[in-house]
This record gives sequence, C-alpha cells and structure tokens, in this order.
Amino acid sequence: MASYAMCHMKLDMMLTDMGYKPSATPPRLGVYLTNSLEEGERVEQTLPFARWLSEEAKGANTIKRDTPIMCVIGNPPYSGESANKGDWIMGLMEAYKKEPVGKVKLNERYPKWINDDYVKFIRDLGKRIYHVHMKDVWWNHGDGTVGVFGGHTNFGDARRFWDFRSLGHGDIEFEDIIVALNDVGYNGPLSVEWEDIRMDRVHGGEEAAAYVRSVDFPTSNIAF
Repeated sequence: MASYAMCHMKLDMMLTDMGYKPSATPPRLGVYLTNSLEEGERVEQTLPFARWLSEEAKGANTIKRDTPIMCVIGNPPYSGESANKGDWIMGLMEAYKKEPVGKVKLNERYPKWINDDYVKFIRDLGKRIYHVHMKDVWWNHGDGTVGVFGGHTNFGDARRFWDFRSLGHGDIEFEDIIVALNDVGYNGPLSVEWEDIRMDRVHGGEEAAAYVRSVDFPTSNIAF
C-alpha cells in the first residue's frame, strides 16, 4: 500500500513540476493496487461503502487482461507457506513440478517450498524481470515483546521478530529463486543488496558476492 501511495504522489509532483494542468475530469493515473499473483478476472459487483475499492479492482483486472504491464512495484512476497492458492497461479506452478524434460513428476521431499510466493512471482512475471536484487532476511526470532514488525526498535535488537541478514545467513530460499529465474530464461544481473548490522560490511560484502556466485549455477538443455 505504501509504494502505491508514494507512486501516485511522486507522479503527481512530477506532472505539476512539468506544468501539467488537469482538466475538470482528468484521466486516472495508470497505477493500480492489486495482487499480482491473482488472475485478472472480471469484477461485476460494487462493494457497499467501498466503491473506490471496487473500481480499483475492476481497473486493475482490466489491465491484467488487456494491457501490457509496464512495471510491478511493491514489497517482495515473503511468505514461504503461500496463501495465494488460486487455480490460475497454481496451474502456472505445475511447470516446476516435473523432472527435467517435463514428463516425470518431480521427486521433491518438501514440495510446498516450490509453491512459495516469490517463486510464484517469478513464474507469473518472469518475462518482465530485468534486474534482480539479492537480499536476505530472517524471521521468527526474538522474544515477541516488541511485536512482529518492531519498527520502533533498532536493527540488531535481539527482541526483534525479523532482521536483515547477510546473504546466506537468513531464511530466503535462494536456490528456489535461481531455479525459477533459470526456468523463465532470466540472464540479467544479480545485484547484492547487503545489510546486516551484526557483520562487518567489508567481510559481509565479499562473502555475499561469493555466495551469489555459488548459487547462480548455469542452466542445461539436456536431462543429465
């Protein structure tokens, strides 16, 4: 929601600086709030007392169905145990559930991790991904006394539920991400976005760069 609001505000400021004068019925900015892991279905009903939300959903779904999407912004999907289980996105994920060559069911001990949100995001929007930031985080730590978000505490506070970690020291499943990126043909950069208050930054930067190289394995066009 924050990135959606900030995008509207920044575009309005830019248009004002450029001398744009809106008419009595100005066109709507082409920025919509939606779940990118849901299909663009038709929305016929209007919610009572929330007309703006219904109109937002209708506009977003029209874009998904009929218009090339230029950019998707927002918080990355963090949930490994995904709640996005609609038929459309789960159907797209079937491509990942077969052994190489695509004929035999994937022999995976923990198949639920193939359904995590960040892999779904790559599967859905892979052809529109041009730059990948590699950043790690851990969660389910701390003692619960500062809540889940802990925004009023400093990074590195042992009570925090989550914190940024150097790559390879957090809970992000980077191998799943690299596999998904390879499957959609991504060959762009993998940029280290490093942040870890518990580690020396020079050591962490060098270690993180080496870690990215270690997980960025080349693809193959044969079964074995």
